[in-house]
Amino acid sequence: MKNTIRFLAISFCALVLSSEVRAENVEIWFKAFIAKDSGRPVPGTDETIVSWQIAEDFLGCFSTDNRGFSDDPKASARVTVRLTLPLSDDTHSFDGQCGVTKKVSCETGEVIETDSCDFKKVFEGKAERISPYARKFHFDVAASNPIPLIAPDIDAEFEITEVRPLPPGGLIYMIKGDVDRFPSFEAYVKYKDKVFPLMKMPPEKGASPASLIGGADVPIDSTSTVFIPR
Repeated sequence: MKNTIRFLAISFCALVLSSEVRAENVEIWFKAFIAKDSGRPVPGTDETIVSWQIAEDFLGCFSTDNRGFSDDPKASARVTVRLTLPLSDDTHSFDGQCGVTKKVSCETGEVIETDSCDFKKVFEGKAERISPYARKFHFDVAASNPIPLIAPDIDAEFEITEVRPLPPGGLIYMIKGDVDRFPSFEAYVKYKDKVFPLMKMPPEKGASPASLIGGADVPIDSTSTVFIPR
């Protein structure tokens, strides 16, 4: 009887440990956000707003995300894309969401209207096996302000390469591609309880919502690489 109980206890522990291994993931997220310092202050508040100044009377003003760079996966953004990579196999999953856009009074910051874009319409992602040890994940983002009848897209076209050396060792993640001149862009990699910055790009000097006209043409630093020891 004691041997049976001992066997069951060992089996249970092994099952728990194997479940923990199977549940081990790498999480990557990308955000396009309008930084607080990209807008102008609203009197009497701690928030900032942006507008197309040449067409402010027609298009109105909009809230920024009221923040700087942040590795918080829940931080406010115009669009967020997440990539989950289980370490137990070669599967992957993309998901994400659009942030709430707020049209506000240009004088008081009072909210006039809110809306959100449809994430399924603004993002396309795919995976490509490039070697026995490496994969590329392609991101194509084109998210526009959902409130005006016509608005240019926030564009980002890039790929993240994952390398899993054999025998099991560190994990390598590299990012390369292009983004718009505005707003700010960031990407992070999380493994266990550690978060590693993969990209942080502020808008170009003098850029504004008007800079969104056209496609993504600002290169991401091709040396952006994260090595995660295991």
